[in-house]
Parts: sequence; C-alpha cells; structure tokens
Amino acid sequence: MRKGILFYLAGLLITLTLSSWAYVGVTRFRQSQRVRSWSAGKRILSLSTQDQDNTVEIVTRSNETNGLYSKVILRNAYHGVCGNNPSANPPLTRPCTPPLHYHLKIREIFKVTKGELGYILNGEKGIKKVGESVDVRPLDHHTIWAEGNGDVEAEVLLQNSGPTPIGAGDDTYVENFYSVVRDSNGHPETMEEYYLLSGNDVYLAKYPRAVNAAIYSVVNVIAPLLGYKVHYREYTTNYDLIPPEKRI
Repeated sequence: MRKGILFYLAGLLITLTLSSWAYVGVTRFRQSQRVRSWSAGKRILSLSTQDQDNTVEIVTRSNETNGLYSKVILRNAYHGVCGNNPSANPPLTRPCTPPLHYHLKIREIFKVTKGELGYILNGEKGIKKVGESVDVRPLDHHTIWAEGNGDVEAEVLLQNSGPTPIGAGDDTYVENFYSVVRDSNGHPETMEEYYLLSGNDVYLAKYPRAVNAAIYSVVNVIAPLLGYKVHYREYTTNYDLIPPEKRI
C-alpha cells in the first residue's frame, strides 16, 4: 500500500516535470518563430500596424538626460478606437487605456496640449483640458484616457526619483510595450505582459502590494525560461547602453 502510494507520487512528479518542460519547449519555439518587426530607433510608435491614429512619440530619451527623465507625447484620434466617439468602447475598456496601476519610483506628469484628458487618480475621476496637468506621484493609483469631442494630445514627463539606469521604467518601456502589443496583434501573452510590467516599475492596482510582489517573483523566474524579455534588441534603441545585469 505504502509502496504503491510512493510509486504513484513519483509517477505524478515525473509527469508534471515532463509536462512543464514540454510547455517550456513549445512556448520557446513559438517565441522563436514570432516575427518581431524592427522598430528600435523610431520616435513614433503605434499599438497596431493598421492603426496610425493612436500613437506615442518619444521626444526625449533618458540617455539624453543622464537618466533623470524621459518625455513622450500621447496622441488619440477622436474617430479612432481610442477616441471618445459615439461608437467607442467605455473609457476603461479601450485598447489605449492602461489598467489602473501605480509605480514605486516613477513620477508621471500628464500635460494636456490638445483636447480633453480623462483620468482616475487615487479614486478621484476627472477631466483635464489644454494647459492643465495630472501629477502622478509614486504609489498613486492612476489611469488616463481620451475625453471630449475631438482629438487628444498629452505630453508625459517620466521622471525617476534620482538617476536611474537606462532600461528601468523609462522610454525603453514605451518602446518595448508598444512593440510587443503591435507584433502580437493586440494580444500579448499574459506572462510576457507581466514580465514587462515587472521590469519597469509598473504594478496593477487591483492587487495588494504583497500579491504583486508574489506574482512578479514567480514571473521573473518563469518568463525568461519561456523566452520572454523585458528589453528586446529589435525594439530598444539604447539596448547597448542598458547595464548587462538589467538587460533581461
């Protein structure tokens, strides 16, 4: 009886191990076959090759400011899938609306330069117009979206709390996130998406901090085994400037 249970447990362990390695092998193969269009060096990126109405423009890269900040411009067209037109999805379900999240080190300042910007900041929902700003400090729960009856444009300052190595939640995150979404036709693998978030100081607000830490500790072990990266050479302009230990 006892010996039978031990044989059963051993067989179960072997089955799980082989299944896990098979999953890793299949996923790594799929990753190796994915076509990653070269976008390193480009200043303007979109979430889709078919949708050029909703873009991000990288104005200032962090290596140009000694790692202190980077600056991008978000543009959402009124008649696009991210605009506030009558046929658009509710704001929080649009493809350009980030999930409610927070950062531990990064401060973001969204300055509206065209149209109206909707936002949630620590539970407060509002709208900012041209010349107004949303100042997001570390640990602030936030998201933004296009509001009003026209195109929307916002300048975003990504400011690190002191000099930060290139590749830690700056313009390289914008490059890699937009490119991963584009090359996966808008549906990145969950593990890949979480690995990008984990490596760039982005934490989902729907989870307590302890849960986020637990999830990321698992993701940071499994994702590299599956062939996922935080910085892809095909997408990252300053790939060679990222410290080797951060080049994951």
